[in-house]
Amino acid sequence: WPDIDYIPEFKKGKIISAANDGEGNVMIILEKVDQKDFENYLESIKKDFPEETNEMQMEEYLLFEGKNAAGEKAVIQYFIGDKSLTIIGNRESE
Repeated sequence: WPDIDYIPEFKKGKIISAANDGEGNVMIILEKVDQKDFENYLESIKKDFPEETNEMQMEEYLLFEGKNAAGEKAVIQYFIGDKSLTIIGNRESE
């Protein structure tokens, strides 16, 4: 898991890629993620990023994006078919 303090760690599944630009912007891709584990994590993310939220649910794809009071953004995308999860964190540059 990248060294990032504003996005809670997702402790299930298997990380296949993690990128961190050193300025607070991260992208983590996981596989073998059960939908129930994603949904539990989503509830936590919704509490941490309650502003400017957007949710989308399609047959094969679930997406949530939100912002916190510090201006940090989180986007989580879950692909039902291949059980993969992408977590993107963006910290506004000063």
